Amino acid sequence: MENTKKVQPFDAFSVSYKILILCGFFKLMRPTTRFRYICFQIYRPLSFLIVLVFIVQHSIYAVIKVMDNKLDKALDAFILIPPELNLLSKLLALNLHSSTVDKLNDVMRDSIFDARNQEDEIILTKFVSDMHQLTKNVEIGMGVAEILYILSPIFKRIYDPASTIASYYPFKLDNWGRYTIALLMDCSFLPWIGNGHVSLDCLIGIYYSQATIQLKLIKYNLEHLFDSDERNKDNSRNMEHQYIDVVDNTIQERFEHYVERYSKVKWYLQELHKVFSGAIIYQFASTIIIACPVIYKISFMDFFSVQCIYLTVYLIMLEIQIVLYCYYGGLVEYESISLNDSLYMSDWMSASPKFRRQMLIAMAQWSRPLTPRVAAIVPLSLNTVIAMLKFIYSLYTALISTNNIN
Repeated sequence: MENTKKVQPFDAFSVSYKILILCGFFKLMRPTTRFRYICFQIYRPLSFLIVLVFIVQHSIYAVIKVMDNKLDKALDAFILIPPELNLLSKLLALNLHSSTVDKLNDVMRDSIFDARNQEDEIILTKFVSDMHQLTKNVEIGMGVAEILYILSPIFKRIYDPASTIASYYPFKLDNWGRYTIALLMDCSFLPWIGNGHVSLDCLIGIYYSQATIQLKLIKYNLEHLFDSDERNKDNSRNMEHQYIDVVDNTIQERFEHYVERYSKVKWYLQELHKVFSGAIIYQFASTIIIACPVIYKISFMDFFSVQCIYLTVYLIMLEIQIVLYCYYGGLVEYESISLNDSLYMSDWMSASPKFRRQMLIAMAQWSRPLTPRVAAIVPLSLNTVIAMLKFIYSLYTALISTNNIN
């Protein structure tokens, strides 16, 4: 018998959560055996320990180089520390608010957000496929960044035998053997620090996109609210003066469902904000902080050098993290702004005066758009990304001009 399992909104998270669970950053959804559950409970603290060790190594190295007055080398470690702390903040947000996250996930599995017709099913299926592809593409981008992260110290060592890795090790890197061992140790953390981190970013982006797709489904169904087969039957009986919501009593039920569905989306965004707001604020701050030293270093480099390409890709990945939040957060506002338009485009004139009054009440509630914000000030929108890019470009131009003058 053919499997006819319907797609659910929660299916969009499957790739992201799979990677996070592999990295030990989130609990097992459905532990198959007690032995596996116990092993995973041991593995999870070790994953957090890996992140902490990575942060401590870079922090110690930066402090030592500052004390030795080697600020340029300290800068190599400093540009890595804020994103690592950002990873830690997201992990804490996800796990300390795990009960709220479970509630959000339960809503995604609840029937209120399910597809109610064939068109809903098509939209949801495409959405799930797009989110899977998004996660895979971001992971590929991180894979490129990780390769450049490995190549950068190798080429630095080739050109400068005295160069070191920007991380603390309890032994001197005075020959290629020790240098290789240190590099392998450093790279062994990358699946957690790199792939695990961007999976968290994709997860947050998908959480916001869930609100977008629900608003899109509500809009589509409100626009086609009065499309009914009952009307055609009654027209054939010369009952053209009957109001459509009187002829088809399912219209009232469907309208009430979408009003309730919108309220659930609004609640969902409020709960989502409680979980990730702090981590997103730090993401904005850390990206701006890191952009300054990264651009400063790039302004002194040959543009086609491995080190310059690595730092450029590193900066791009930082921006992608911001874009994920702002793009999907901006779509939430866009879809909510045009929600009332869907009722205008419906055949509302065929509804009874009583039903039209209900529509007006709902439209009054929907007139204020849902705008995701961090710190209650900064909107998650592409305008915010553009403002950040303008700042980064202005800073780069200023530093290049200063270097040319000098």
